[in-house]
Amino acid sequence: MHLSDDQKQKLQTFLIDARENVRAYREANLNSSQQDMINQVAANRSALRQRLVDFRSPEQLTTWDAEVSKAKELGQKMAASA
Repeated sequence: MHLSDDQKQKLQTFLIDARENVRAYREANLNSSQQDMINQVAANRSALRQRLVDFRSPEQLTTWDAEVSKAKELGQKMAASA
């Protein structure tokens, strides 16, 4: 996936924002369940993708979606084995 410097910067900013949102959620909800955290991460992932639609090509979005799918599968396997 080839990104322009501007796309790389925007993506970096979006990822930092998403991590901060999860961290803030975790701090505000210390007693939240693992499922609550999974739901929060999924919501952030959906919001991030919506932001990506504004500056990525269809091909770049297809690649992004494939990588997210792999990450979700890995996360599910890790959660199942925990």
